[in-house]
Amino acid sequence: MTATRQPVTTRRTIVLYSLVGVTAYLIALLAGFPADRAYALTRDYLAPVSLYGLDGSLWRGRAEMLTIDKTAFRSVSWSISPWGLFLGRISTDWRFDQGDGRHRGHGRAGLSLIGARAAVSEARLTLPAALVQSLFNSRPMSFQLGGTVHAELAEGRFDLPGGLPEVLRGRIQWLDASITVRETAALGDFDISLDTGEEGLSAALRDRGGPLEAQGLATLDPQRRYVLKVHLAVRDSNRRDLINALQFLRIFGKPGPGNSIAIERQGILPSPS
Repeated sequence: MTATRQPVTTRRTIVLYSLVGVTAYLIALLAGFPADRAYALTRDYLAPVSLYGLDGSLWRGRAEMLTIDKTAFRSVSWSISPWGLFLGRISTDWRFDQGDGRHRGHGRAGLSLIGARAAVSEARLTLPAALVQSLFNSRPMSFQLGGTVHAELAEGRFDLPGGLPEVLRGRIQWLDASITVRETAALGDFDISLDTGEEGLSAALRDRGGPLEAQGLATLDPQRRYVLKVHLAVRDSNRRDLINALQFLRIFGKPGPGNSIAIERQGILPSPS
């Protein structure tokens, strides 16, 4: 019995080692593939993302600038781990630096080659609020946000076909916040806590005791149903600039007692086309 099985076992071992060798060879080829040539081959599939000033390889490289629509990130670099490919996923460390000594970011990202899932972990971002505003709305708006947004994302998992996060845990801080309509009004500092439970995603808003009182909660369930409830109020009735800014925001909600506004929205997010 042993004599008849030995050749089969040997052939399987040879096939297995051959597959590992071919895979390792292909990974080595990709590791040295120039980043600019890789981008030229995939440019049409990456829109609205664009890369400029590419250097290095597909495995370890950098770009002078990355844009999403009209929003620019500078000094972007990445380093891909080759071992994840044996498990059917791409894992990379990334970072960017806007060059002003304050606004930068870094973290880890992964992409499953089998289940169409993406993941982000250990991510830290510090960006101007105006840049974040342009990232989420590329059209001209009648108001301008100011201050600094600092985000720490412990864990994020995304369903690529659906375009929605399945898991999101972290914290966002909006520091020295302001809004400019006709004049600039300082708002204070705010915190947003991101979490995931059995009923879906939640984002809780609270202020830090500044001139604008802010409390709110947004939820999103797996069926893409969302609910948003936010309460805003001016603490100091002498803050005419803030009262004027709040009057502008009343187009999004209902006026309440004193200088306050209640914003409530609910519905179903459209599925990606």
